[in-house]
Amino acid sequence: MTPATRPLRLRNVDRLRALLAEQPDQVDVVSAHDPWEFARHRQEAPASPA
Repeated sequence: MTPATRPLRLRNVDRLRALLAEQPDQVDVVSAHDPWEFARHRQEAPASPA
């Protein structure tokens, strides 16, 4: 990350927080950069509709 991208990243974090607040029963926020958290989420996630 560079200092130039920080405002964009922070804006995206704000957007994710707002989405989670508006639709908590439909949204799970996980870090794909944490391999254990991501793996746990993938195991718990329901199958996608075909």
